[in-house]
Formats: sequence, structure tokens, C-alpha cells
Amino acid sequence: MAKETLKERLAKKRESLKKSGPGKFLTVKEGTTRIRVLPVGEEKDWAIESVYFYLGVKDNMGVISPATFSEKCAIMKAHRELSESSNKSDREMATKFKPGRRFLIPVIKYKDEKGKEIDTEVGVKLLLVSAGIYQDMLDVYLDDDAGDFTDPKKGYDLKIKRTGKGKNDTEYTLLRANPTPLDKAYRKEVDLEKMVKEIIPSYKDTKDIIEQYFNLPPKDDEEDLDEKKDKKKKKKKDI
Repeated sequence: MAKETLKERLAKKRESLKKSGPGKFLTVKEGTTRIRVLPVGEEKDWAIESVYFYLGVKDNMGVISPATFSEKCAIMKAHRELSESSNKSDREMATKFKPGRRFLIPVIKYKDEKGKEIDTEVGVKLLLVSAGIYQDMLDVYLDDDAGDFTDPKKGYDLKIKRTGKGKNDTEYTLLRANPTPLDKAYRKEVDLEKMVKEIIPSYKDTKDIIEQYFNLPPKDDEEDLDEKKDKKKKKKKDI
């Protein structure tokens, strides 16, 4: 088989990075975002806690790690190796992309603050929120007077107001709207775990992402070599 050219390798890398880019989930922008949390089924949690890396790489600033479901992640591997290094500069580098905690919630988003028009172009999407916003949502959900905001008929929209842009001056306020029936097109229960797994990059994808972050050329690592060995063994068995 002919060896791949650099252009072919970079084209594949571009496609793999698209799979885990920011378009796969929603984030709360500056201003007010109005959303409706969708039903996930009786006695099921409407949020999944995830392992999240903020890398600041253009077009791929945030990555949901496969470690969310205890799977291999090249970004986590790089962070661990740098953290455990005897080299001070390596340990300092590890602090720049530490694994964080974020929560993923299935929602529909509105184009306006009053909830008159659903953003159908966005459709059903996962909203990524901080532990602080999630805690505020829990407080509302567990308030007996507020009720279950995921209920298709008796539930209500939530408004998340964000002020500030920087890491230290950004604040969030959660508000609840009056109860309204959920649009019939979105009343079907969603499979939250399946939605999250669909946006999580593969080990190969995370390897491409961390190589881009460090501006490294593509190379094989232990996982890739093991995978190739397994394929060779399988071919021998088939012969």
C-alpha cells in the first residue's frame, strides 16, 4: 500500500477534528439564552457529568474527553505524563490544559428571550454548562414550588443570563419562565447517554487534537502500534 502524503494525512486530521468541534454542543454566550430541557425518561437524570478539556485551539476550543466513559484519551494521557514529569516546564504546561468538570444537558434553544420561536436550525442539542449553573438548575428542579422543568406538559423554560467575557469577570444568573407545554415535535424522550457518546471523539481524534495543540507531526504511539499488531494477527488467522 502506498504511503499517505502529508496532504492526505492533514485532510484526515481536519475531518477528525470536525467530529469533536464546538458545533457538537451548545455553550452559554454573553447575554440571555433561553432553553427547554427535554424529557429523558422517568427517574432518569437529565444531565451527564463529563470530563472536559479547554485547549484554546482554533475551531476546537473545548473537547469532551472519552474519559467521561472511562475510555482511553490521548489528551488525558499527555496531561498525566506532563504532570508527573521531573521537568518543571512540563509540569507548568500540564496546568494549561487540566481536565475539568462540565455537565451535558439535552435542550432546545430559542431564538428570542420570550420563547416565541424555537431555533429549529440548532434542533435538539446538548448544552454544556459549568458545575455552578448545574447546581442552580438542581436548586430549581428540587424546589417543590417550581416543579419539574422537563415535564412536556407542565414544565417550563429556563433562561441563563451571562454577563462578562473573561475568566474572572463572568457571572451567570438562572431564571425560570412560566409553565408552558413543550412543542409536540420535541415531547419524545431522548436517550441522553447515546447523545453524549455520539459527540465524544475517538482515541485517534484526541491524539490528532493534542498533536495540533503542541504543533507536533503525526506519529504512532503505543495504542496505535497495539492496534496495528492486532490487525496483523487477525490477518494471519484469516489466511
